[in-house]
Amino acid sequence: MQQWRFTLHHDSERVVSKEQSDRFDHADWAADGEIGWEMEGSRLSFPCTLEAEHLETAIETAVLRVESIPGLRVLHVEMAPPGRD
Repeated sequence: MQQWRFTLHHDSERVVSKEQSDRFDHADWAADGEIGWEMEGSRLSFPCTLEAEHLETAIETAVLRVESIPGLRVLHVEMAPPGRD
């Protein structure tokens, strides 16, 4: 297994509610700290550190978890170049 670090970015056109934030905070998968929640103004992102065999698997897992909360939608993924995280 390899550890992958990346950030998922939420659709900034969608307003984030307190209920969505609470659901994220109380999700079983959020408790392990693999996926974070960062608000900067109206921008929401999810910094991720997941272990998986392949990067695609780690991203798919993170997106499915985030989007399991109704109304949250990932638009793009960002990764720092190796050695710059």
